[in-house]
Amino acid sequence: MIFILYTVAMFFVLQIDFGKTLLLRLIAAVLAAGLTLVLFILGKLSTLTHKKAKYIYESYQRLLDSDFRRVD
Repeated sequence: MIFILYTVAMFFVLQIDFGKTLLLRLIAAVLAAGLTLVLFILGKLSTLTHKKAKYIYESYQRLLDSDFRRVD
């Protein structure tokens, strides 16, 4: 699903006709590089978050178990 959204966004960036203006072509290159970087970040994020997310709720569970009397 992410790859499809990336492809659609990249298609629109690459279809813009900037003419011979070098600055606008540079902006298009930066947009394409940014979209690629976002794709890599989303790929890494989906593989890393599940490993650490389960430990986040342990302190909240202890807080709920102690009826908000013990804060770790």
